[in-house]
Amino acid sequence: MKLNFKKSIVIYKNQISKKEKKEIMFLIRKENKKSILSQLSENVLFNYLNLVVKSKFLILFSLKFKNKIVAYALVARKPSYLISEISSLKFLILLDLFARLKILTIINLFLTFSKIDNLFIDKNFIKLKEKSLNLNLLAVKENFQSNGVGKYFLKYIFNKLKVSKKNNITCETFSRRATKFYQNKFAFKVMGKKIRFFKTLTVLSLQET
Repeated sequence: MKLNFKKSIVIYKNQISKKEKKEIMFLIRKENKKSILSQLSENVLFNYLNLVVKSKFLILFSLKFKNKIVAYALVARKPSYLISEISSLKFLILLDLFARLKILTIINLFLTFSKIDNLFIDKNFIKLKEKSLNLNLLAVKENFQSNGVGKYFLKYIFNKLKVSKKNNITCETFSRRATKFYQNKFAFKVMGKKIRFFKTLTVLSLQET
């Protein structure tokens, strides 16, 4: 399936419509099922997306086909911004997760905030990672996968952000298929595993230490 996406990529700045938030939420829950974001209620997730698009340090991209979002990506200029930029939502996120008994998600949040999840990652790489761009989340709608859409989308994002071995980017994934995608299409290297319950996150980097 050959599709022309040239004019269909959106970079959100300050505003995002309710329709777009719903379509991104659908992708998060369908394609990023093991992510912390997928466990949040609609209201909290919408508040999170509102903060993201207003941030100077978090960048939300989407790719549209026939005016519908078929892929999205969230990039942080540094991993630490994924926490600092949403500090005003911390209490609301915890309250939301407690109210819906998402205990494993709360444990995984604790691992993230405390950085215990980095226990099995090389210290030199952690230093590199903290200075690098971070592709926090990426998803392509199921019926658009395996036809070059993800590669096209990420190539655009990497070019826009001037990603290179000097301007490094890292990412994490639960999926073996996604790991192979990053390795085969963009020459990412596996750098270690992050602790999560009940499945570890594979950490990849464009640049080796």
